Amino acid sequence: AAGRPVAVPPLIDVGWSAGAPWFARGEATSKGMPASASASASPGASTASVPAVRAGERWELTVRLTAPHGLRNPGGFDAELWLWEQGVQATGTVRAGTHDAPPVRREAAPWWRHPVEQARQQVRDAILARLA
Repeated sequence: AAGRPVAVPPLIDVGWSAGAPWFARGEATSKGMPASASASASPGASTASVPAVRAGERWELTVRLTAPHGLRNPGGFDAELWLWEQGVQATGTVRAGTHDAPPVRREAAPWWRHPVEQARQQVRDAILARLA
């Protein structure tokens, strides 16, 4: 059914964002990982409930999937076309309401699976630690 929350299959990449950006709140979320800006946080969900996510981890969570769409400006950037060209079949928002199952970390990332992403995260964490 359209708009119905479904379980995410284990090998799909999903962007997870919640609440105001960390710099607007004046604080970082747990482990120095800022939550990115998005208006897609579930109603009633707090940014304190967003766990720290590390590069390459596998999670089980409830996501509301929708067909990709974007702004179309004559003569400007067509976000929907760009998503289609990138092979994006659906976009989704993580659900964290009272009736949704809480996110569960299924597997930590092995060092050899996502080495570039994990290296970037280590550099980012080190920079944030120095700035704090």
